[in-house]
Amino acid sequence: MKTVIGNQNLLTLDNVIPKDVCGYITKYAERENDKKNTDWEFKPCKFGGSVNLEIRKSYEVHVKDKLVCELMWNFAKDIIPSTLQGRRVLGPDPRTFYLLRYFPGEKFETHRDGNSSYEGNNSFYTLMFYLSEVEEGGETIFFGEHSMGLDIVSKYNNDEMYVCKPEIGKMVLMRHYVLHKAASVKKGVKYLLRFNLLCEKFAPYYNGSVEKQNNMMVEYPTFQSNSNIYGFLYKKVDKIPINKQLSGNEEACDNCNFVLDLNYDYYQCPGCNMPVVITNR
Repeated sequence: MKTVIGNQNLLTLDNVIPKDVCGYITKYAERENDKKNTDWEFKPCKFGGSVNLEIRKSYEVHVKDKLVCELMWNFAKDIIPSTLQGRRVLGPDPRTFYLLRYFPGEKFETHRDGNSSYEGNNSFYTLMFYLSEVEEGGETIFFGEHSMGLDIVSKYNNDEMYVCKPEIGKMVLMRHYVLHKAASVKKGVKYLLRFNLLCEKFAPYYNGSVEKQNNMMVEYPTFQSNSNIYGFLYKKVDKIPINKQLSGNEEACDNCNFVLDLNYDYYQCPGCNMPVVITNR
């Protein structure tokens, strides 16, 4: 079964990875972990650079085995769209393959996924595969956040957009910025493998023109004549926003002054839904 939610914000697809492949990966990881193989050691997951069991309680293996990484990508590469949000899909960030394990009582509270950069390209999407069935609990719950301009219509109530049950072989593709959580596992063990998906920095309509502004090199976009999808924002923040503390990587919407954190992939302003193009990623 295929589920698509809101303008390429979330895609789920059943039976992408064969069950025997899922079982092999999880059993191999556990066997190597038991052998004290440091390449397959399950370590406590971190949140914000440290272990915080109130927010995130689970274990992970940083998968560096190129054969496993290539195998997982090969199952997905012909399924996912060749372009997402106007950007050409380049492939996985090879440093971001993680095998996650949740025992009963383990969870990951509401969060957004972080992005990554590799060889000059940025990630905008998370791709993950469930590798086991979970008897009870362990759902991934996605939140609509209508004010964020993500074109998402709630399926359940004003907050919950979609509840995704872990099923062996299922694939989930989601934008990093979509708010979600991993509900506590109640019965069974949940395994999933995830990695970041790299896309082009800019959409095709950029002409590459560059001007020097305030000692910074700034690229300006050329808009297609029939395009009203994107607007253009370039104004440095000079005040602390009401929605977050300054971290040094923010700009403000020219239309409503909502502060945009450039660590995330905005396509519409959360404050006024004005389309956005960020040119200095």
